[in-house]
Amino acid sequence: MSTKLYLSSSFGERESGESDLLEMRLALQARGERWGVTVVLAEQDKDIMAAHERGDDPAVLEGCARHMGECDAFFGMLFERHGTRVALELHPAEVRTAVSFFEAELLEASITSKPICIVQSRDVPPSAPMEEFLRLVSGNLGHRIVKADRSELTETFDAFCRTLTKQTAGDSVCCSTASATAGSGVRSSGKPPIPG
Repeated sequence: MSTKLYLSSSFGERESGESDLLEMRLALQARGERWGVTVVLAEQDKDIMAAHERGDDPAVLEGCARHMGECDAFFGMLFERHGTRVALELHPAEVRTAVSFFEAELLEASITSKPICIVQSRDVPPSAPMEEFLRLVSGNLGHRIVKADRSELTETFDAFCRTLTKQTAGDSVCCSTASATAGSGVRSSGKPPIPG
């Protein structure tokens, strides 16, 4: 049975018009196959996309949570400042929550004690709300964040996939890169938090 990895990234609502990193996620999805890892992208689920098109964010979150429940691990990319805020109303969305889809997905992975790897851009600092959220998750749930350049993303992803496919019960799952500090990584459940 193939290891299933949920892949997500933040989406910045920035003046530059930078994309939501879909192209990069698709490239990593193809790389996952080399490691025997099935990479799940929410935007490839027709029901999630239909909910997105009609502005039904709660249904999008429900679909993402369903996929997270079926996956063995979470890989997240923070190469934008925050993420798309979740709307509580149907179109037109009048009220946006303070929580982004990325944060909700990361929280779901953390609550279910899945191995997690978060790659954060050295070039684009997270927004204040995202930084606060990362501090909360990192301190309370014991995972670490790897700071990397886009050029190091593939190496970090490969290292995470490699450890996922070799993981046995109770082993650590690491997502360090050559440029990350020694011991950087993400653990599976059942071990004390790594001091940040």
